Amino acid sequence: MARRTPLYQRLIGADYADLPDITQRIHNVDGEKIARGRGRVTRNKSAIGNWLADCLGMPKAAADIPVAVVFEEQNGGEMISRNYDGHILTTYQAEGNGRDAGLLKETFGPVALFIHLDAHKAGIDFHLRKATIGPIPLPKMLRPRVTARERSQNGQHHYFVCVGLPFVGTLIEYEGTLDLKQQDHDERHTERIDVV
Repeated sequence: MARRTPLYQRLIGADYADLPDITQRIHNVDGEKIARGRGRVTRNKSAIGNWLADCLGMPKAAADIPVAVVFEEQNGGEMISRNYDGHILTTYQAEGNGRDAGLLKETFGPVALFIHLDAHKAGIDFHLRKATIGPIPLPKMLRPRVTARERSQNGQHHYFVCVGLPFVGTLIEYEGTLDLKQQDHDERHTERIDVV
C-alpha cells in the first residue's frame, strides 16, 4: 500500500521542500512518532483567564518543564498529544473541507480553528482564518487572537504559540524546543504508555 503524503506536506505543497530539515522531519508523520524537549508556559494572571484556560484543558504556568509530543496518523489527519510535565493536551489536525479546503483544521472539544500555513526557508507561520464552536462560525471580533510559528534553532525544532481572547487578553503563551529520536517498535510502544 502506498504511503499517504503527510498532512502538512499536502497542505503546503511545493514550498514544503524549502522548510528546515528538522521542521520537515517533525511533520513527516507516518504512523506514530514521539518528540521530546523542554518548554515554558505563561498564563493570564486574572481569575477569569485562568478559569478559561482550565476549561479548555490548557497546561499550567511553568518556567522550564519537560515536554513530550506524540504525533499519530488517524483518518488522513493527525492526533497530537502534548504532555507538559504530566498535563496532557490533545488536539486533532486535518484538512478543512468545502470552502475551508487547503486550511489546517485543528479541533479540541467543540472548538475548531482553521489555519493557513505560510511555509518558507525559516519555518512555518500559522495564520488563523476562521474559528467555530460546534457548527457556529465566530464573528471576527470574537475570534481568538493567535500568533504561532515554528523554526529551526540549533538543529532543534522550536515552537511558539500565543493565544488571546477578546476582552481577556493573552490567555496562554507557550514555547519550547523538541528533538526527534529514532526508536524501534518496542521502545516507541513503551514510551507511548509513559507519554499518553
